[in-house]
Amino acid sequence: MQRFVVGACVVLAYIAAARAGFRVAFVAEQVTTVWAPTGIAIASLVIWGPWLWPAIWLAAFLVNVGTSAPFWTAFIVASGNTLEGVAAAWALGRMPLFDFGFRRLADVLRFVGIAVVGCTMLSATVGATTLCIAGVQAWRDFGALWFDWWLGDALGALVFAPPILTLSATPRPTAKEGVRFALFVGSAVVITHLVFGRLVGIGAHPLEYVVFPLMIAAALVGGPPLTSVVVLTSSAVTIWNTVRGAGPFAGSEVHHNLVLLQTFTGVLATTALLLSAAIAERKTIELRQRASADVLRRREQMLRLAQRAGGIATFEWNFENQVATCSPEFFAILGLVNRDGEMKGAEWAQFVHPDDRERMSAHLARALRGAEPAAADYRIIRADGAERWLSYAGHLEQMPEGARMLGTVIDITARKATEAALHDAKTAAEAANQLKDQFLATLSHELRTPLNAILGYARMLRTNSVAPEKRQRAIDIIERNAAAQHQLIEDLLDISRITRGQVRLEPAPIPIAAVFREALEGVKPAAEAKRITLDVHVDPRAGVVTADAARLQQVFWNLLTNAVKFTEPGGHVTAILRRVANDVEVSVADTGAGITPDFLPFLFEPFRQADGRLARGHGGLGLGLAISRQLVELHGGTIAARSAGTGMGATFVVRLPARN
Repeated sequence: MQRFVVGACVVLAYIAAARAGFRVAFVAEQVTTVWAPTGIAIASLVIWGPWLWPAIWLAAFLVNVGTSAPFWTAFIVASGNTLEGVAAAWALGRMPLFDFGFRRLADVLRFVGIAVVGCTMLSATVGATTLCIAGVQAWRDFGALWFDWWLGDALGALVFAPPILTLSATPRPTAKEGVRFALFVGSAVVITHLVFGRLVGIGAHPLEYVVFPLMIAAALVGGPPLTSVVVLTSSAVTIWNTVRGAGPFAGSEVHHNLVLLQTFTGVLATTALLLSAAIAERKTIELRQRASADVLRRREQMLRLAQRAGGIATFEWNFENQVATCSPEFFAILGLVNRDGEMKGAEWAQFVHPDDRERMSAHLARALRGAEPAAADYRIIRADGAERWLSYAGHLEQMPEGARMLGTVIDITARKATEAALHDAKTAAEAANQLKDQFLATLSHELRTPLNAILGYARMLRTNSVAPEKRQRAIDIIERNAAAQHQLIEDLLDISRITRGQVRLEPAPIPIAAVFREALEGVKPAAEAKRITLDVHVDPRAGVVTADAARLQQVFWNLLTNAVKFTEPGGHVTAILRRVANDVEVSVADTGAGITPDFLPFLFEPFRQADGRLARGHGGLGLGLAISRQLVELHGGTIAARSAGTGMGATFVVRLPARN
C-alpha cells in the first residue's frame, strides 16, 4: 500500500511538472528547455529505489501520448525518460559512500557529472532520434532538438532533484529552522522578482548577480537543503519573469531568452551547491576535529591522572642542546616541587648517584649509537638527600636537527626493596633448607653413635664375649650412651614444646645458689676427666628467685656442659653467681674454642652449630643454647654471649630477676 501511494504521488508530480514544462516548449511540441520531471524522477529513484521505475515510465508515457506525435513514439520517449533516471540512480548508488544530502564536494561533483551531464544525454538522444525517425522533426534540426532536450533535462536534474534529496536526508526542522527557511524563501522571491521583474527594466544589466550573495548567505546559514530550495525558488521566479518578457534575459525570441537564462541558472545552481557542500564539509570536519580534540583532551587528562596516580614522569630529551622538557612528575621525583618545564643534562647528572654516574653516561652513549636499548635502572640523590631507585625507558628518534629521546621515568625504590627482601628470603630459605639437611644428618649421626655402642656391648654381654672383670665397664658404657641418647630425645621434645608454646613451668621461690651447685656437681666428673679446672664463686647474697628449679638447673647444666665440652684438656672454666642490683647474674666463662664474630648472632638459634661437619670433634644437635634462651626468657630473664674470637674462649651471662 505504501508503495502504491508513493508511486501515485510520483506520477501526479511528474505529470504536473511536465505540463508546466510543455508550456515553454518553443522549438518543438515535445522539446522544452524547462523539464522538471527529470529531477523528480532521479530524486524518487535515488530515495525509494529502482522498484519505482514503472511509475516513472507510466507518467512519462501519459505525458507524451497527448502530443501530436505518433502513438508509438510515446513508448520510446517514455522509455528514454525512464532510462535516464534509472541509470542516474544506479550509477550514484554504485559510488562509495555517496551522500545525497550533498554535504561533501565530491558528492556534488559526482551528481553533476553523472546525473546532470551524463545520464540526461540518454533521454535527449533517444527522444530527438525518435522524433526525427517518426518524421515529426527534420533531421537537419537534430542538433538543436538534442541540445534543447538535454539542457531542459540537465537543468531539471540540477535544480529540482537537490531540494528533494537534501530535504529527505535532513531531520525534521525545528521551529527556528522553519522560520529561517521561510525568511530565505521569501527573500529569494522578493529579490529575484525585483531583479528579474519589470522594475529595473528589460535588457541586459548586472543586477542579476545580486542573487549570488543570497545564495552565499543560504549556504553559510542553512547548508545544502536551504541553498537548493533558494535556488529552486529563484529559478522558478526568473523563468516566470523571463517568459513574460521581463528581466535581463528578456528579448524578442523567448526560446533564446530561456536558453540564456537556463545557462545562467545552471552556473548559479552549480556554484551554490558546490559552495554549500564545501561549507557543510568544512563544518563537518570542524565538528570532527573538535570532537577529536575533546577526546584527545579527555584522554590527555586521563593520562595525566594516571601519571599522577602512578607517579610516572615523561620527558623529551634533545641531545643536540642537552635540554630535556619534563613533566611535573619528573621534578617531583627529584624532590623539586612546584616546578615544570625544562632541565639541562648537567643539572640532571647532579642528581644521579655518584656510584651510577659513569655507568649511566656510558649507557646513554651506547643507547644513542643504537648499541643497546634505551632503558636502565639507576639511583638518584633527591633534593632532600633521600636515595631513590629510578627506572627509565625511552625511544630514540633521529630528527633533522639532531637526536631526541621520548621516555618515561618511574620510582622503583619500593620494587627494589621488595626484590632485596625476596632475595634475602630466598637466601634465608636456602640456608634453612641447608640447615635442615645438616640437622637431619647430624640427628641420624648423633642417634646412631650411642645406639651402635649400646647394641655392640649388649651383643657382647649376651654371648659372654666380655671378660668378667670388664663387664662392669661395658655396662657403664651402655648406661652412658643410653643417657646421651635420652638427652638428645629430651632436647628434641623440649624444642618442640617450646615452638608450640606447651612448656609447663612450676615456678616457686628457690635459693638460686643451691640450684647452681647441683648443676656444678653434674659436670664435675666430665671436667675431672679432661683435667679442667673449675673455678666457682658463689655470692652468699645471691638470694632467692622465682623459678622452676628443674628447668633452671637445665639451663645452668647446658652452659656448664658446653664450657667443659669446648675447652681443651687442662683448661679453665670459671662459674660465678652474684647479686647485681635487683637481678641475679650467673656467668660461665671458659678458655676453650671461642666463637667467631659472624656466628655469634646465630648462636641461640635452633640447630645452629659453628661446625656443621659430621666429623666435628663435639657431638650434639645444637639445641642446648636455643632451649636455654627460651627457658631463661620464660623466667623473665636474659641470656647473652660474648667471645673475642676463635681460640679465645667464650662467656655466657644469665640474668634473672631476684625475689625481694
